[in-house]
Amino acid sequence: MLIIYLFIGISINLAETHEVFSARVPYQVWSESINGNEEIFFKYESWGKENAVRLTYLNGLDVAPVVLEDANALIRVVWSNVNGDQSLLFHSTSQDGVEWSSPQKIPTGMKINSAPALALDGNNRLWLFWSGSQKGSSDDIYSLKLDGGIRETPLRVHATNSIPDILPQTRTTAAGEMAVVWMVLTQEGYKKQAAKWEQSQWVRQDISAFETEYQAKGCPLNDNPYPSTAVIFNRLNENRTNKVKAKQANVAGTEQNYDEFFLTFGDSITFGNSSHGYQGELGRILSRNGRNAKIYNLGKQGETTVEGLNRLNYLLAEVPTDYLLLLEGANDLRFGISQQTTMANLGAMLDNSVAANVEPIIANLTPDGTNGGYNRAIANSYNPQIKALADRKRMTFSDQYTPLSQNWGDYTDDGLHPNSAGYRMMANTWYDAIVVLGQKPRVTTRAPAEVQATNATLSALVTPNGTETRCYFEYGDGDELVFNSEEIIIGAQEPETPVEITIYDLEPLTQYRYRAVAVNETGNKSGGIKSFQTIEKDPDTGGSGCFMDTINY
Repeated sequence: MLIIYLFIGISINLAETHEVFSARVPYQVWSESINGNEEIFFKYESWGKENAVRLTYLNGLDVAPVVLEDANALIRVVWSNVNGDQSLLFHSTSQDGVEWSSPQKIPTGMKINSAPALALDGNNRLWLFWSGSQKGSSDDIYSLKLDGGIRETPLRVHATNSIPDILPQTRTTAAGEMAVVWMVLTQEGYKKQAAKWEQSQWVRQDISAFETEYQAKGCPLNDNPYPSTAVIFNRLNENRTNKVKAKQANVAGTEQNYDEFFLTFGDSITFGNSSHGYQGELGRILSRNGRNAKIYNLGKQGETTVEGLNRLNYLLAEVPTDYLLLLEGANDLRFGISQQTTMANLGAMLDNSVAANVEPIIANLTPDGTNGGYNRAIANSYNPQIKALADRKRMTFSDQYTPLSQNWGDYTDDGLHPNSAGYRMMANTWYDAIVVLGQKPRVTTRAPAEVQATNATLSALVTPNGTETRCYFEYGDGDELVFNSEEIIIGAQEPETPVEITIYDLEPLTQYRYRAVAVNETGNKSGGIKSFQTIEKDPDTGGSGCFMDTINY
């Protein structure tokens, strides 16, 4: 069981993370498993744990608690209640830490709310920040003033966009100015953004100038977000390039000895322990079936998909590989990351792999026998979404959960991580997916052969892999690829074959996104997404079409 504590007033180690988080007031709040649910507890630093006060008796998982005392000596705890496909913010207040108000829902108007943070500004006004969204849209950062009651409407901190903005942390200057820093997903991975409260509105800041200004003012991040937010910030700030180069040094020179390379990637389930992981058994299975393969174990204990996405981007550039075996996401809920951001991160990992000419296989999450609430979330919410993600992106899927869950007691020693028998089962399940992947056609989206004002000739490379294969293009001028081109047929025995198909009725001076799709009786595959812009309709104006690689977030 992973219990995450928020200790206010002392420095602590977070369970399984070995990261230090400190703050300034003598309280502790944390979430703990009770009868299959996750509940919130509070105590003063001086109390024994047996004197802790339980704040919640709600259905679902109560996670990511934060606590702060306002100018009127009112102690307030805020947390996220995850129940099915929604997560709502609740709060409870106390004057003495003993008697607490019943949990009250904070009316954010959103179904998805996670990673809360509290802060006091220079006028002793209490602010709440969090990641929030409606189901089906991306997370944004919101703020709300908590002056006594909750009377205001949540205010988005930044302009609306279609990518995740997550994990807010707050800063307050000596002059009492309120600011917030958060992480936003870019094509290069997660990067910091910042905004400052000026003249009753949030004003976006240049992050480099902002960091320099606040460091000069001696204003570090306030010590009152969910502590795991600080952990992730610290991890993302690490110089991963040196670590990746060190990892590459361990495999340098092996390329000439192997025919193919597998990069196994994820958290502690992938990492295994000193005596076992699934990589050794998978290597033996591949060898028995005539495949001369090198398998890299690049799992990292305690990692979330936020850090995983950034780390994978480095690895794809530094470590030679043909296949990616991806299993990650189990830590996200514990670290205040919403399910839809988890899916966005996994989707970006798949897209980045395809763009790097690496064949990905994505697995669902393995069982969690330590906490009934977490296991229900895995089985009923996370895993169906991961399968849907694989289907939507036409990626090969490995169902790791089902064969393990049928006899999980035999396949685990601690209820959370597989034992030797469990890892043998995982290796066989991965191999089954590798076989399926090998039967599918291969397809690579290429740059357009020609672009005009109202038509474009799209290009791809397709390998049928011994089965007659149909190829076409999906395209569109927005986030969704809503149109299909005509199809062409490629014979079963054809080698890698160039494909060109012209699409018509396009709008001039419009950017379009597209990808190639290959389909045969074993399944279908999609190439990476690229884009182009049509030219002006009047040829006398000159100009030509252009294209660029894009990632479909």
